[in-house]
Amino acid sequence: MAPEKTEQPVIVYTRLHRIEGAVVLFKGERLGDKFNQTERQFESIEHARVYALTDDRLVHEAPSVAVNKNHVALVVPREET
Repeated sequence: MAPEKTEQPVIVYTRLHRIEGAVVLFKGERLGDKFNQTERQFESIEHARVYALTDDRLVHEAPSVAVNKNHVALVVPREET
């Protein structure tokens, strides 16, 4: 049986970009736990749209991007639209 999982919509901010997408959470896992895990340096953002912070321009769109957690300044859960 496959583990239960959900997609948590998020906005992730780095020094240069705003990334909108979703993080996969397994049953019992919290968003903060996901980004505080030290065993993994990168976190996958699904359905990703990457915007430049300087002018809000869409610079990249992909089914998934890997974000280096050392570059993450802020993670905000969001409601689905």
